[in-house]
Amino acid sequence: MEGTKRILSIVMAAVMVLSVFAGLAVIPAKAYYTGATVLNDSIVMGEKLHVQLTGAAEAITVKAVGVSGDAEGQVVILYSGTPSDNELQLATKDIITKSGEYNVTVTNSTSLLGYRVVAVSEPVLTAKLNDATANKDDVSSFIKGHTVYINGTSNAGIEYVRVYDSNNVIKFEAKTSVNYSGGINYWVLADDSGRTLSGLGKGTYTLEVKDKVGTKITKTFEVVEDETNNIPNVVLSLSSDAKPKNSTVMIFVSTTNAEFHGLNLTLTFDSSVISFINVASLVGGNIYNSSSEGRVSVVLVNTDGINALNETKIIEIKFKVIGEPGDFTWLNVTGAEFALRSEQLFSPDEIRNGSVRVTMKGDFNGNDRIDIGDIVHVAFIVVGKLPSDEAADFNGNEEVDIGDLAKIAYYLLGKVDEL
Repeated sequence: MEGTKRILSIVMAAVMVLSVFAGLAVIPAKAYYTGATVLNDSIVMGEKLHVQLTGAAEAITVKAVGVSGDAEGQVVILYSGTPSDNELQLATKDIITKSGEYNVTVTNSTSLLGYRVVAVSEPVLTAKLNDATANKDDVSSFIKGHTVYINGTSNAGIEYVRVYDSNNVIKFEAKTSVNYSGGINYWVLADDSGRTLSGLGKGTYTLEVKDKVGTKITKTFEVVEDETNNIPNVVLSLSSDAKPKNSTVMIFVSTTNAEFHGLNLTLTFDSSVISFINVASLVGGNIYNSSSEGRVSVVLVNTDGINALNETKIIEIKFKVIGEPGDFTWLNVTGAEFALRSEQLFSPDEIRNGSVRVTMKGDFNGNDRIDIGDIVHVAFIVVGKLPSDEAADFNGNEEVDIGDLAKIAYYLLGKVDEL
């Protein structure tokens, strides 16, 4: 009996020992993270920093220490605790406030799990309006109906582009319709609903652009009805002259307060007094003409633009005087139109017509008498300082020479009775 009890005691003791060992076998060993990878090598201030963890959860600390630039000496704790996920997205907005390079470390209580040098830059955000119809960049106003797009730069990406009217009502909103053209450049033509800025009515608007880290910029712009309202007192004028029969007379077309790329006009005159010879541009570009009896039409085009804010001679029209002394003709402009680069047309606010009067033979300065001024005029022709003029060929040898100069001089002195 005693032997049996002893055996049972030994068995029970063995069972207890086995139970203890069995209990120890089901107690799990403590697990740790085996590594950490900082996924970003650069961020914009305010962007999230991504950290990938390997292993099982434990308490960790993510710290950023500034090592260059304005960041040097800065120390910030980005995270401290036990993560619930193996991928952390750590906020930096209002935590990292200096740009430069940071040494980002991930540590547990005993060791370094991972680190990386991360460059942190300040947000860059710009925006401007570009008028494609007028081919103008960075405009503060444009004509209603013009094709206008928004573009700029952002190193953090665009959250939205909005346009508000004067009552703060959103008239344009682009989020998914923002286009990127490489690097940090973006542009927007139509918003997410297909609306464009060409559909805006006349008024004052505010452009607002916000990036993905919260940076925001605004600009005010105007939509106007007609660009020609900005061109004051455009004047188109023709010169007047008085010359003797058979003279060549130059009539100048001038403009004031005009900026344009093209001009079309028609000039009418009495064909019994003058006849058209040719036309020339005084401002470059290309010039074309078509003439008939008593009429000449001119087209002037300059793709570089013509800036005539002050009175500027732009066209020279050459005529021959064929009338008799005392004859007169108006030079009347009709159908004058300017063209802008945007193909917008406008007419001059004021037209000043010119005239040609036929003077007596030898009266080149148009004061109705022969004087020293006329003699000097002929002298300049003789020496080649003025172009030849048939009206100064007094001796009829089909050239202006010293004989013609002598004849008009003797006429002034009273030694000859007529030219």
